[in-house]
Amino acid sequence: MDLNAIWMFLKVAQTGSFTRAAKELGIPKSTVSKKIADLESSLQSTLLLRTTRSLQLTDAGKRYYDTCAKAFEDIKDAEAFTQAASSEPAGNIRVTATAEFARKVLSEIMQGFLTAYPNISVDLILTNQALDFVRDNIDVAVRAGQLKDSNLKARRVGATRFQLLASPSYLKAAPELNKPSDLSKHNCLVFTSLPNPSVWLLRSGSQSAKVKVQGRYMANSINAIKSMAASGAGIALLPTVFCKEEIARKELGIVLPNWASGEQALNLVYQNSPFIAPRVTAFLNYMQEELRVLLK
Repeated sequence: MDLNAIWMFLKVAQTGSFTRAAKELGIPKSTVSKKIADLESSLQSTLLLRTTRSLQLTDAGKRYYDTCAKAFEDIKDAEAFTQAASSEPAGNIRVTATAEFARKVLSEIMQGFLTAYPNISVDLILTNQALDFVRDNIDVAVRAGQLKDSNLKARRVGATRFQLLASPSYLKAAPELNKPSDLSKHNCLVFTSLPNPSVWLLRSGSQSAKVKVQGRYMANSINAIKSMAASGAGIALLPTVFCKEEIARKELGIVLPNWASGEQALNLVYQNSPFIAPRVTAFLNYMQEELRVLLK
């Protein structure tokens, strides 16, 4: 049994490409191709269907992938269990978060973590997508909202509160805004990553308002929407944790401060495993403490 060949097969299946797999492994593409060909020969079964444009797992390949991926996860758990005997956390941690959260929040505390744990390195993957913990080899993810995958665990570190924001110049020239229904008269900047971007559900105590908004600009980036709002282009519904600097500089102000779009829990998410590597535990504990302070 060639474990290297199996590991290469898993990487090709995960990336969907011999080229990308070879790049991630840091070896020539020809080596990956030969190893997988030898693996298929030893198994007397075709694992991958190759064309000039695509790469697909055969039924046998899918079954082999599932079994081998689970086996490597068991090995990873065994490694974590063994490392738990060590008093000094060490090794690499793969963390995923959105680029905007990393720039505005994580960057403030990441250096402190690296200083506190000199034997740990961090590989930060920035994306708006929820990556697969097994396929993408993720240790910790920073995610908002409820946890849906029972194979994962979460530590709540705070919450993001969405409020209406606009620049003084926009409000000076725009129609009056005294209640949520007045938003229909305004140019609203739509953040398309929200579940229902064009319908803003606002609450104030026991009261609630559901407003269908319209505007000439929409984007899936908080920074893009925030920049347009600060330039006077309209009203935005954004998490205030990402807008503290602009609010402090009075480039943006909170509109209808008693109304907000509820809160989304912010969690540190990790695999539901009986053995957590000391480096991961150290990261979770440090970030939980620091983020709770920052997100107050």
